[in-house]
Amino acid sequence: MDSLLRTKGALNGRLTKCRDNGSRYEIDVRILPLKDQEGVITNYYAILRDITQEVLLEKRIRNAEKMEVIGIFAAGIAHDFNNILGGILGSIELAMDEIDTESIAYKDLLEAIQYAENAKKIIKEILTFRHHDSVPIYPIDLKETLQEVLFMVQKIMPKDIRLVQEYTSGNWMILGNSNQIQQVMMNLCTNAAHAMNNKGDIHIKYIEEKISSSVHTNQKPLQAGDYVHISVKDSGYGIQKDILERIFEPFFTTKKASGGTGIGLAIVTTIINRLGGCVLVDSVPEKGTTFHIYIPRYVP
Repeated sequence: MDSLLRTKGALNGRLTKCRDNGSRYEIDVRILPLKDQEGVITNYYAILRDITQEVLLEKRIRNAEKMEVIGIFAAGIAHDFNNILGGILGSIELAMDEIDTESIAYKDLLEAIQYAENAKKIIKEILTFRHHDSVPIYPIDLKETLQEVLFMVQKIMPKDIRLVQEYTSGNWMILGNSNQIQQVMMNLCTNAAHAMNNKGDIHIKYIEEKISSSVHTNQKPLQAGDYVHISVKDSGYGIQKDILERIFEPFFTTKKASGGTGIGLAIVTTIINRLGGCVLVDSVPEKGTTFHIYIPRYVP
């Protein structure tokens, strides 16, 4: 250290430490020498500065820049994708003209139209990342919305995946958007199914929860207040601790090149953050992962 300090005059670095509650924080460290009258180094002193908020802000700026790229990419493909959906819808409608309206096939085609229309809505909402437009939000009953959404999600999940719901009675009103809740649950359930190799139970629990004091997170602080807490739990391969903090970054993925784009969780956090909420994650390698979503309750 003596030789380094003589050459550079000071040493600078960063440390990551843990609070008593297990949360991490960042410290900027600057080490300087103490010299006697002859200029001989006799000791050292350090200046420590908590830079946790600065680091989080840097991450948010980087993520915002990546989301801008996503928006540009989405704008570029939206026209072609909508044309494809238009062709699908047209073909379905032609097929419906040829079959009995009371048949099971006709009802299946009606559902297919609904899924295609939902896809068009989702594309429209992804495009809002390009222009930073606000997706309309309004009072919704989250429990009712979740039950409708999860019914649809179950139908498109692999046959060996089962969605197990658990919930309590209470006030489930939030300010939100039903289509965006569908996006959130679709992304989380799809990730959970992949983690379990498309076989097993995904446990989805939604309860009311009161947060008594602000909670520090790696994204944004979770303020004290009344929340609806949704958890999505799988028993899959889990997430290694060294990459756990990166999973919400746009384009970051641990899947194979053909297995995912790395934007699903980025979209989830963007949606929930815009609703004033927060997304947290617990994971144990080889045992599973649980995502926790907190959305403020709405009281008229």
